Amino acid sequence: MAGRRPPTLGAGILASVVPVNDAATVPLMLALHDRLRAGATLAEALLQARAELGDDPVAVATGWSFIALGQ
Repeated sequence: MAGRRPPTLGAGILASVVPVNDAATVPLMLALHDRLRAGATLAEALLQARAELGDDPVAVATGWSFIALGQ
């Protein structure tokens, strides 16, 4: 596990600051959890997941509706 941060060492909160579209949230959360499993911090995982949303305005708005607090 050299170079990887076990997920239990930090705690964080992912919060939506506005109501979000449930269907548009699914791809974002799947990408976010993939990044977390790969060792990214919560903030890094959210940023990377946002980058994968493409050009769909609903998906992009959904991605930017979330904030990461803590580790």
